[in-house]
Amino acid sequence: MHYVAPSVWAWKPGRAKKIAPLFDHLLALLPFEPPYFEAVGLPTTFVGHPAVEQDQPGDAVGFRKRNAVSDQADVLVVLPGSRRSEVDRLLPIFAETVQRVCANRPDLRIVVPTVEHVRGIVSQSVQQWPGAPIVVTGENARRDAFAAATAALAASGTVSVELALAGVPAVIGYDVNKITAAIAKRLVKTDYVSLVNILLKRAAVPEYLLGECRVDLLAPAVAELLDNPDSREAQRQAYRTALDLLKPPGGLPSDVAADVVIDLLKQKEAA
Repeated sequence: MHYVAPSVWAWKPGRAKKIAPLFDHLLALLPFEPPYFEAVGLPTTFVGHPAVEQDQPGDAVGFRKRNAVSDQADVLVVLPGSRRSEVDRLLPIFAETVQRVCANRPDLRIVVPTVEHVRGIVSQSVQQWPGAPIVVTGENARRDAFAAATAALAASGTVSVELALAGVPAVIGYDVNKITAAIAKRLVKTDYVSLVNILLKRAAVPEYLLGECRVDLLAPAVAELLDNPDSREAQRQAYRTALDLLKPPGGLPSDVAADVVIDLLKQKEAA
């Protein structure tokens, strides 16, 4: 007996049909996934996204004290990705965006959470940035930075869910090389890349992808979040709605998933 969480690559009916004979049951993380697999005869249960169980708020006050950030200063969290290719491509774009945003905001502080294997290149790159950049690594420091943040500029990826959980309004930017972009345009059929936007079927979180990942678009969008409390609150409300959709009706995702597996094992044993 095999159990697996489906991935976005399998959302097309043709792909779902190919994997259907391989599994007895799928545990789906997202509420819109079951119909793709049930349509080809593969039983699927929406168990919820494990991220909704990670409700551990960071220490905003402690973060500001440790890093000499005043209580009145706005904090912009910048997340250029965790892979070297992402960092190499996005850092120059994000750097110029930060330059423009900071130009009229001398008290704005920049925080760059990153991971160890790209910390060197990130730390070196941000030395010339305005906003007295603070580079942090580790889950606790990252969580504290999110708690202290006013807004974020982030690469597309799972970090968008982390920001939603932390209630940090964000602008998403992402770019790839031309060959990858051409392939993506042929294969990826979703209207959005941010999971929040996919769930809500609207651009609640601003996304600037591929050819639109430009400073002239990113900077005004970030400035809007920093300057407009109503825009920040609208995005937080969208986060709450989207996160509710990631919760299963029967409790915590881990509990629901365990119950499904136990029931199926009992059925197999009885048979």
